[in-house]
Amino acid sequence: QIIAKMFSLETLGFYSIAYNIAAVLGGLPSLVTSAMYPSLSADFGSKALESFNYRYIRGSQMIMILVSLPTFGLIFFGHDFLRLWISGVAADRASAIVALLAGGFMLNALITMSFISALAAGRPGYSNWINFAAIWFYIPAVVYCTRTWGGVGAASVWVGLNAFYTISLLPLVHTTILKRSAIAWLVKDVGPIMVVAALLV
Repeated sequence: QIIAKMFSLETLGFYSIAYNIAAVLGGLPSLVTSAMYPSLSADFGSKALESFNYRYIRGSQMIMILVSLPTFGLIFFGHDFLRLWISGVAADRASAIVALLAGGFMLNALITMSFISALAAGRPGYSNWINFAAIWFYIPAVVYCTRTWGGVGAASVWVGLNAFYTISLLPLVHTTILKRSAIAWLVKDVGPIMVVAALLV
């Protein structure tokens, strides 16, 4: 609603188009997490850390398989998609916004298993405190960037927000719950999936 109040109706329309397209990516991780959560909770309750880690890795990989390809498709070919689906004007006005929002949703997908794992481990405070910290820069950033750069600015803040979650929640969960390196997980377990998806696109 903050964003909506700062846009003209025309700009809001193009931003809404971009958001509705990119937001489809945001629903994909739930296909995995809804199935994984009960097992993660059971593993943590029985102190089966090895199984917990295995499910975490496989869940992360499945999420990135679902999300990476369409994300890079929107980033690299969003303009063509919008031009064919709606119009050249919509493509010119909304394609950069689509690309940024898609990138933000991919970062969000990257940390989804960390969020679910924290809940399964009985530590909801992790995400609560990080959200509390994020809101202090998110709202001023949205206001400033939207007024300065319009829809592209607002979408850039979405990327920044999820980047903040990635560098805060991800290492916290890996260090305290999974007891394994977040960098090793990124490089070995999910990074290759993202690279292959980018190359395929």
